[in-house]
Amino acid sequence: DNPVRRLLNDLFAAGQFLNPADHSDRLVYERIVDVIKLITRENGSGHVHWANEASDFGRYLEKQKQRVQILEDRSRQLMQNKESLELSKKVVAKTIDDSMQGKELPAVIADFLHDVWQHVLLVDHVRRNEEPELWIKSVRAMEELVVSVLPPRDNDEKKRILKFLPGTIKELRYGLDRISYDKNAQSRFFKDLAVRHIILMDSKDKKRELGSVVKASPVVEQGASIKPEVIVDEWSEQVKNMPEN
Repeated sequence: DNPVRRLLNDLFAAGQFLNPADHSDRLVYERIVDVIKLITRENGSGHVHWANEASDFGRYLEKQKQRVQILEDRSRQLMQNKESLELSKKVVAKTIDDSMQGKELPAVIADFLHDVWQHVLLVDHVRRNEEPELWIKSVRAMEELVVSVLPPRDNDEKKRILKFLPGTIKELRYGLDRISYDKNAQSRFFKDLAVRHIILMDSKDKKRELGSVVKASPVVEQGASIKPEVIVDEWSEQVKNMPEN
């Protein structure tokens, strides 16, 4: 194995398809030029010198190939991540639309799902392979939220809503914390949600308007001190006394 011939073959192979516009290829070109200058300057050197030079250039090419492979792998991963993100966005949008389909939701709830909760769902869908339970819980929390802001059909449904409501509120808070949602905006949302739940769960007079119900409810009269968890306390006794169908 003639080291001079091996070196020349490597030089030819390395320079055959170089792209002057590519930074990595320009580095290889500069290295080839340096080697050729060395060859012409030390033409009379012995085999040991050329063997060393051939080995050095071979190792350099191998490192360059590894570097290019790493860059290509990273680029490919970025493209896959981008495609995965776009797919997740479509899945999230459809999931939200499906949960709202055929339902007349309050505007504030619809806006919350589209403008806020979609970010929670997106994060959880992107990470569904690592933490699949987060996606499942976030979707369920959304579906339960939707059910909870619609007028219950009967006493049984009221009982069911009041049973899952504490867990729903907890999961909503947990999801908003995961996306670092603004604490003040979060507090306003849950206070408004608490008022809506109290109104919907008040079965004394289904025909009362929002204003009169707000005045009639002792929890609502507390104003800024409202907490979503108070819903369960206020209505727990009423649920126990609901007639069975």
